[in-house]
Amino acid sequence: PQELIDSACGEFLKYCLIDKKLYSVVQGSKLKNKHLLWAFLNSMIKVKYKFVNKDYFEQKKIRQILNLGHTLGHLFEVHFKIPHGEAVGQGCLFAVSLSRQINLINAKTEAQIKAFADNKFAIKANAKY
Repeated sequence: PQELIDSACGEFLKYCLIDKKLYSVVQGSKLKNKHLLWAFLNSMIKVKYKFVNKDYFEQKKIRQILNLGHTLGHLFEVHFKIPHGEAVGQGCLFAVSLSRQINLINAKTEAQIKAFADNKFAIKANAKY
């Protein structure tokens, strides 16, 4: 169902944001949405494995990067009753906006990431969240 595809796209966005190589490859791909999911599923698994393998017992705090978008995303999920992945995608975009506000990234980078999220996954920063 489309709701599950949309949800998976939110998680996929997270993986792209934490792995420059995956971001770059996906950005260069002509595929979008569910077609991206199937084409890059193995790549997403490898990214997660890379972080889990470096910190299997969660003692080095390396795995915390896998929580990108989840803290606020869980709030969105419960409060707005939206699917988990969609909430994670919105949480990621919120993190991007916050990163711009505290000068961790510049306005150009923020715009590029938001355009990437919209163009590849149809995830738009939603003002209602």
